[in-house]
Amino acid sequence: MSTIDADDFGTIERDETTNLVRLSWLPETEDMTLEDFRNTLTVLADAVVEHGASGALVDVREFRSEVPEEDDGWREEVIVPRYNTVLSRFAWLAGPEFEELPGGGGVYSNDGEEYANRWFHDEDEAIAWATA
Repeated sequence: MSTIDADDFGTIERDETTNLVRLSWLPETEDMTLEDFRNTLTVLADAVVEHGASGALVDVREFRSEVPEEDDGWREEVIVPRYNTVLSRFAWLAGPEFEELPGGGGVYSNDGEEYANRWFHDEDEAIAWATA
């Protein structure tokens, strides 16, 4: 994995072999602002598009922020259309506190998304699915 970007809130990396782009959030997200959140998602979208990544993974096991609840659709308006240009699969990696995974752990797409989403507890499974 090569690091594309890193700050107090997370690390964005790319696996050159599989062309997977990964965001790993850090516990310091507890102190992030809406601007910080949007900046990280913008850098992630830039990396996905720049590298033509068909798979992405976001590791939320250490995510502590409440910011997305205040987001008011910005991601759907600004980020999702960019993902739609290249992504096929978007994996989410959750910790054990997520007993029930969004989408029941199955494949789903939100409104406006042309790529498949799926949540996982197992990192290897998430990577395998996102890069299939």
